[in-house]
Amino acid sequence: MHPRQGPYASKVHPAQIRGARAMLGWTQNDLAVRSGVAKRSIAGLELETSRPKLETIRRIVATLSGGGIEFDNSDVDGIGIRLKMTSRNEHKSTDRK
Repeated sequence: MHPRQGPYASKVHPAQIRGARAMLGWTQNDLAVRSGVAKRSIAGLELETSRPKLETIRRIVATLSGGGIEFDNSDVDGIGIRLKMTSRNEHKSTDRK
């Protein structure tokens, strides 16, 4: 588990999830496949129409962190995400449309 992700997993904002997926070029389906979380759970979290279990959020955050995303909830004035560029980053969608 990424050290910056652990304490913030329960405080992650839906906009951070959407933004992280966009930065990685992942669809909701990509995130679902990679994290093992149902696509409908991801959609509900992002749309703020459901309150997923803490373990679900942790799996999503861990998966995005594994893709190179760093979550930053340390600023009292706001939240953010950043993409750490590494040779391991996979920014391609697995969807075939």
